[in-house]
This record gives sequence, C-alpha cells and structure tokens, in this order.
Amino acid sequence: MEKQKGFTLIELAIVIALLAILGLGIVTFFTNTFRTWWQASQQIDAQQKARVAMDEMSRNIRQCANPGAILPAVGASATSIIFVLFDAGGNRNMVYYRGDSGTGAPDPAGTALYRQVDGVITTLIPDNLQNIWFDHESLYVVRIATLTLTSGGQTITLDKRIRIRNP
Repeated sequence: MEKQKGFTLIELAIVIALLAILGLGIVTFFTNTFRTWWQASQQIDAQQKARVAMDEMSRNIRQCANPGAILPAVGASATSIIFVLFDAGGNRNMVYYRGDSGTGAPDPAGTALYRQVDGVITTLIPDNLQNIWFDHESLYVVRIATLTLTSGGQTITLDKRIRIRNP
C-alpha cells in the first residue's frame, strides 16, 4: 500500500488556531494604534480651538477702551464679559459669552462660545465647551480663569491673566 500525501486533520486544526491567534494580535495592534491616533487628534483639535479663542479674547480685552466699564465689575466673576473695544475703526461694543450651540442664546450651561460685536453674533467655539469663567481681578487686570473644552474624551483647560493696555 502506498503512503498518502497531505495533512492530517490535527495538523490543519493547529495551523488554523495559530493563524487565528496571529490575526487577532494584528487586529488588536492596529485597533490600539488607531484609538491612540484618534485620541491625540481630538486633543490637538481641542487645543487649537481653545488657543485660538484665548488669543482672540486676550487681544481684544487688552484693547479695552474703558477698564472701569467692563462687566463683570472689578472683584466679580461671570461666564460672559462685556466691554468696549478701542481699535482703528473707533469704539466697538464687544461681548464674549457662553451660549446654546443650537440657538446662540446666552446660556450658562451652553456648549458654545460666542462673540458679539456691535450686535453681530459669530461663533468662536461651535461646541464642546465645558466651562468658561471671566474674573475682573483689578481695574486693569482681567483673568480668563477657566476655558475648558472636551473633544473625543480629551479635555484641555487654559487659564490666562490679561493686562489692559488702554487705561
């Protein structure tokens, strides 16, 4: 009788099990790599939004025409800030406030940050705003005490003290 060529059932089962383990390891590796990349990109997005908003608010608050007229008043805190901006075009009424992301209406629990200039409202941060707090520490110092954004499970919090240049 001639010996048959080929693999036994046990040999095939062992090869299939080894390939399944190897495939599972590869899928796990790529899944974890993608998850890490996604979290990092969400954190970068949150940081960019927060920094752009912080830079714009700082630049405009520094140019305040009348520090004594800023709301909140000296020694107070609020989720919005109202002031008169002095720029090349003259004085402009400015408001930064936390609002509802759907309507743009002021809302202390809202998830968006808005800018209102002479009655015209624009969105600075469209969503994911967790917290913003303005402190008017002294006549010439305003502090953005908390600017917190959350995106994709990643949270970024910024804080900045602003010295007003136009007394």
